[in-house]
Parts: sequence; structure tokens; C-alpha cells
Amino acid sequence: MSWQATSWALREAPVGSNTTARLILVSLADRAGVDGRNIWPSVRTLMGELHISDSTVRRQLAWLEDQGIISRGDQSMAERNANGRSIPPQFRPVVWNLNMGVQAEPVEEAETGTEEPRPVKMTGQEKPRNGADSRPVKMTGQETGNDSRPVTGDDSDLSHVTDKPIPLKPSPLPSNEGVPPKTPEEDASPEAVRVTDALCESLGLQVKPRPNDIKAADRLVREHGIDQVLAVVNGARPPPGTGSGGAS
Repeated sequence: MSWQATSWALREAPVGSNTTARLILVSLADRAGVDGRNIWPSVRTLMGELHISDSTVRRQLAWLEDQGIISRGDQSMAERNANGRSIPPQFRPVVWNLNMGVQAEPVEEAETGTEEPRPVKMTGQEKPRNGADSRPVKMTGQETGNDSRPVTGDDSDLSHVTDKPIPLKPSPLPSNEGVPPKTPEEDASPEAVRVTDALCESLGLQVKPRPNDIKAADRLVREHGIDQVLAVVNGARPPPGTGSGGAS
């Protein structure tokens, strides 16, 4: 690690506002010597350190090389790994040099005039200009004493403000507030529930009647009468003269 290379990467490298490229330069400089030469971290290593994608690393390295900020170094330095074993050419990382001699980008500074800025006049409380201005200000609120006249500017016909609290009545809740909606069994007539229970018993069903079944049974009871509907459900002949259909 070279502080010269790191300082150059942080402060002098002409990458402009490309912060990703500057981060890659700092990572390269962290492995460089004083001359900034022969650095070969793998793309995967840069991905893990900087938390960026493979394509981003390769794209920024190509951009830095095109700008002349880095250049390819002695590629034979990356022929072997840390254990001395040969690395196949297709898996070798690229060896880079930091071109620390490139000119840094000029930093534009705001133009400053020779005239010193005048102090800003504050609009807060000002000092009295003479002795008369230092007199205390007379408040126009309610005065003490026996004078019961209203304050200047008030209308004597207006009622006086009192501290008496005004009772607030809570607004009444709606009549159905907090009441759960009726179930189909509760909303239907007892005769309809009786019909559905008889139908389930006749068919040997162990399921609970559905809301639509209860509504249909209620409609049949209203149209034909409970006795005739139960007779049909139980498989018996409806008694004569019952329901709206008469004797069969």
C-alpha cells in the first residue's frame, strides 16, 4: 500500500464526478507501490470490495484505460497464484499501472472581488435614537383600577369573555353502531331454516346449508307454504288443500 498512490486516487485522479471509477482507483492504489505499477486484483475481488456488479467493474476499468488514467502493465506478474502454481491464461487477472503523472482536473473557484462584503443590517430590535424613544410602551390591554370602561377599540355591546367552560355533548352514535350484520340464518324465517334442516337430514348431508340455499327455501315457503314444501322434501304427498297450489 502506498499513501502517495492512495492520495492521488482520492484527490488528483481526473475522473470528474465518476465516483465508481474513483472507488476502483482507490482499490487499485491500496495494492500499489510508490510508483503505482503492477497491480492485478481480479474482477471478483473488486466486486466483493466495492459491492458492484461484474459488468460495472469491467466497464469502469475500460473507461479508465480509455482516459489514460490506468494502463496495462507487465502481464507476466499474474502468471502464477499465491501458491506458485501456474494460472491458465483465460483465468489470469489483468495487470494494471496507475498513470499518476496525468494532469489533475482544474477546480473552478468562485471569483472574489476586492471589495469586502458589507454587513447585513438586521431587522430585529433597534437601539433608541433619542431619549424620548426609550420610554416604555403603554399596553392597550385591560387596565386595573375602578374604571369599568371597555378597552379602546372594543364594542361595548359585545358580551364579555368568561372562563366558564362550555359543556360538550358527545354526538350520539348511529343506532346500528357496533351491531354485527345478521347471518343468513338469522335473517331468514324460521320456516326456511326448518326446510333446509329437513332437506339435509333427508339427503344425509353433514354440511351446513349455504346462504343461497336458505334464501331459496325462504322463497319456496312464501310461495307454496311450509306444509307443502316439507311434504315434498320428506317424499310424501302434500296434504290436500294446503299451500297455494291446492289439492293435486
